[in-house]
Amino acid sequence: MKTISGSTYIKGKKLGSGTFGTVYKVTRKLDGKTFALKSFPPETEMDLGILREISIMKIFQGNDEYVMNLVDIVLSEGNVGIIMKCYSSDLFHAITNNLLDYQKRDSITCQLLKALSFLKRNGVLHRDIKPENILIDENFKPVLADFSLSKVFTGVCKKGTHTGKIATATYRAPEVVAKRPYSFPSDAWSLGVVIYEMYINETLSFNKDKEALNFLLRKIQKIKDTPICNIIKGLLRVDSKTRLTPLQALRGPMFNSDYISPVIWKTTKKCVVSEEIREWCSEFETKKEVTAWAAQTYYTRVDNSTALHSVALACKMFETELLDYEEYPDYPKEEIQILQGMNYNLFI
Repeated sequence: MKTISGSTYIKGKKLGSGTFGTVYKVTRKLDGKTFALKSFPPETEMDLGILREISIMKIFQGNDEYVMNLVDIVLSEGNVGIIMKCYSSDLFHAITNNLLDYQKRDSITCQLLKALSFLKRNGVLHRDIKPENILIDENFKPVLADFSLSKVFTGVCKKGTHTGKIATATYRAPEVVAKRPYSFPSDAWSLGVVIYEMYINETLSFNKDKEALNFLLRKIQKIKDTPICNIIKGLLRVDSKTRLTPLQALRGPMFNSDYISPVIWKTTKKCVVSEEIREWCSEFETKKEVTAWAAQTYYTRVDNSTALHSVALACKMFETELLDYEEYPDYPKEEIQILQGMNYNLFI
């Protein structure tokens, strides 16, 4: 199995599976090092979650800011996947098996606050923070993983304008439960639930988000007045406008950190859109200006791309309502071509 870097990997045992893919242990033939391969179903058209995850991990490739690091990409006939560092466990396993003492909990909390601060500073909303999506190594260093539900805030959408259900029911913020517009504070709420689970040394599970919300609001009124509990209560404020931010938590008395997250990604601020792209946007009845910007970017940067397919892919990445692509038989092939031409990052 070859990757875009030219390396060859040998697929090993299955490590797990989720909504958007199956994870395997793989070995790099060149040096015998082991990694994890998240393999996506070989379909004629890539799922939106796959495109999101590949794009965001490409943005963060080479960083060391407590988010999953992309090693390589598999993109050959019948195979699509991302190769990452192989982690020994996740936070769900650590909590349920009582592996965390107070020192480890505090350290993980601090590092996850840094991870979330890093995402926010670079305009990325994770939207599915939970213990299963936080991997840990043998030294209990955590990384945020699974960006298949993530969104990037662009230069034309900086305020909370996303709607709809996101994340797992237990970790949904009040504004998400109420189906109101949400933004970065919704991730802070989800992390607050995770930190609370570490604090009580027990994972929570609710099928209905309103039940989870009511449970948490009752419980946080009873927790002690300690530095870690004050962080939990701050992250779990109902009003998103007054909710504690990750950076505020880091600056507070518990950690007293001067951490400043690096900016490695800047969104497009403006774009001149051609009449041809505008016409196709009108045909597709697009609602967001960023869709036209993205389509123009794809069309300009990628050789032999068409205006039609550039707008179709931009709709998939940025519009709320997904299109039916069955009437465009050539679209799947050009989707791959545009992804490659954009260096595997479709966000702008």
